[in-house]
Amino acid sequence: MKKFLIFAVAVLGLAACKEPQVEPQGEKLKLNKSEVSIAVSETIQLSANVSVTWTSSDYSVASVSNTGLVQGIKEGVATITASSVDNQKATCKVTV
Repeated sequence: MKKFLIFAVAVLGLAACKEPQVEPQGEKLKLNKSEVSIAVSETIQLSANVSVTWTSSDYSVASVSNTGLVQGIKEGVATITASSVDNQKATCKVTV
């Protein structure tokens, strides 16, 4: 019986050691735009209500700077994604 209890405690202890999930804290991430159309060479400023990192799904269609300035490169569609430090994501569809 003692061996079983030691085994059960060890298994339960290991189960409690899972990688912690980062939960959103504070404000929900929001962008000033969810969809825009711009011309080639035109720019538009995206902004978020919290600190984020910006990426483009296709930099050959629309580029985005680290400040959220989006520029149309060639005709097409790209998704700009804003990612917060607490793993929240918000997107803006950009048609060029």
